[in-house]
Amino acid sequence: MNNVLLVGRLVGDPGLRYTEGGAAVAGFVLAVERPFSEGAGEKEVEFIKIVAFGKVGEACAEYLCKGRRVAVEGSLRTARWQGEDGRVRQRAEVVARLVEFLDGKRKGDQNDAEGG
Repeated sequence: MNNVLLVGRLVGDPGLRYTEGGAAVAGFVLAVERPFSEGAGEKEVEFIKIVAFGKVGEACAEYLCKGRRVAVEGSLRTARWQGEDGRVRQRAEVVARLVEFLDGKRKGDQNDAEGG
């Protein structure tokens, strides 16, 4: 079974692009706190790449922005590509099946600009 459930905040605004076939693809990075802290008492944070396709991706691009708190349900995959230097690179990312918006702010709300 390949199932991932994360809750965190967006590090930046989602990017939206379309495949050659016209499918929407949104990408963003989610900051997720670990449930424990290091010796100094500071919580550790993981930065996880999220990819959302189709209607889910379009909704993310339209309504989410930096700082929004979301829950993401999806599956883990490893993306591989060849870098400009010819070396194969890879990274783990979560392909979102569901993204639930957990706070009331929406992209463009006045509170977003004020941080409230």
